[in-house]
Amino acid sequence: MTGDRITQIDTGGARMEHATVKACTDAGLIIHGPAGVATAQIAVGCLVEPAAGDRVLVSREAKECYVLSVLARDSTNRQINIPGSLSVRAERLDLHGSEGMGLRGDNRVDVQTQELAVASGRTELNSDEFTASGTQAHAHFRRASLTASVIEVVSDRLVQCARQAVRRIEEVETLHVGNLVQRVRENLISRSKRTSMTASKDVHVDGERIHMG
Repeated sequence: MTGDRITQIDTGGARMEHATVKACTDAGLIIHGPAGVATAQIAVGCLVEPAAGDRVLVSREAKECYVLSVLARDSTNRQINIPGSLSVRAERLDLHGSEGMGLRGDNRVDVQTQELAVASGRTELNSDEFTASGTQAHAHFRRASLTASVIEVVSDRLVQCARQAVRRIEEVETLHVGNLVQRVRENLISRSKRTSMTASKDVHVDGERIHMG
């Protein structure tokens, strides 16, 4: 199209023309073209959703009028709106957003794959309820910090290894075990304001030297 000249293509019963979208309503798009004002529907092949002010390509018949594609728009914003379901299949699919990317599902988002790799300079996860399950889990961090009001750990076997361990409990620590075995290679030092040891049967103290008092 050059200037105000309108290009029309004769396709038999239907003709194609350029038009301008004046308004978007529930009944369809209000367009203005060479034949005047009409109500048009969005064609299935029109991926970019038309907006008011767009220049569009229209297929017009006596009883039907469809917007085939969006030709021009003053703004750079684009929106693809597909009624129903949409499936995209490719041997390899890459999505890239130069400034950012958002993925949102109003009800649920499912990701299924044989292998999932995520690389990020900073990752943030916010969830009201978080559940993770699997056969094995491995985590490697240079530094890790965990803060919670209540932490519960349930396991058949728990193994902890560290070069140094520091634990500070402000109030009370309660330990319930069937048997407690402690092996200290060098020194075992216990200091308290008061110490109470009670055994229902025997108390056995053995050492090369025992100092009391």
